[in-house]
Amino acid sequence: MSIIITNDGTNPRSHGDHRYTVHINQQVITQFVHRRQEGLAACLRKAADAVAATEVIKPVDHTTRPYERGHNDVLP
Repeated sequence: MSIIITNDGTNPRSHGDHRYTVHINQQVITQFVHRRQEGLAACLRKAADAVAATEVIKPVDHTTRPYERGHNDVLP
């Protein structure tokens, strides 16, 4: 399983708000806003908080779709 945080790249400046997306494998889990000048640790905390606030579904099909929204089994 890969956990990936990507910058959407819409803000070309190094300062100001940047929108990031959290993926598990290729499934988009959530998005959040971060200012680069706040540093990496703050970015990771914001990512964790955004994921915690999102209902993440546990795997139901390990071969084709590792995560599905709308399934009844929710990760703790």
